Amino acid sequence: MRIKKNQRGFTLVELIVVVAIIAILAAIAVPNFMGLITEAETAKEIANATAIAGGINIHHTINGAPFIVEGTAQGWTTNTNGTDAIGEFWPGGIAGADVEAACDRILITAGVATVNKS
Repeated sequence: MRIKKNQRGFTLVELIVVVAIIAILAAIAVPNFMGLITEAETAKEIANATAIAGGINIHHTINGAPFIVEGTAQGWTTNTNGTDAIGEFWPGGIAGADVEAACDRILITAGVATVNKS
C-alpha cells in the first residue's frame, strides 16, 4: 500500500488529548474498584461468620446445651465439654485470618449465635 503525500498520522496534540482522557478515566475508576474490594471483604466476613454461627446453633439444638467457649472470639479453643471448637465448627475452606475476622462478628448469648452484619 502506498502512502499519499497529503495523508498524515495523528498529531502530537491529538495523542496528548487521548492520553489525558485515559488518565482521567483511570483516576475515576481506581477509587471505585478499591471500594468494591472493601465491600467484598466485608461480605466474606459476614458469610464466614454466618456459617460458623450456624454450626454453633446446630450444636445448641442437637445437644440441648449452650455452646460456651473459653477466651475471646479470636482465642476460641475448647467448648464446655472439651472438644475442639475450631475443628467442630469452622468450614474447611476458611483460613485462619478469615476465621478471626468472622469471629469478631459473632455474638453468643445463652448458646445462640448471632452475626453482626453492620
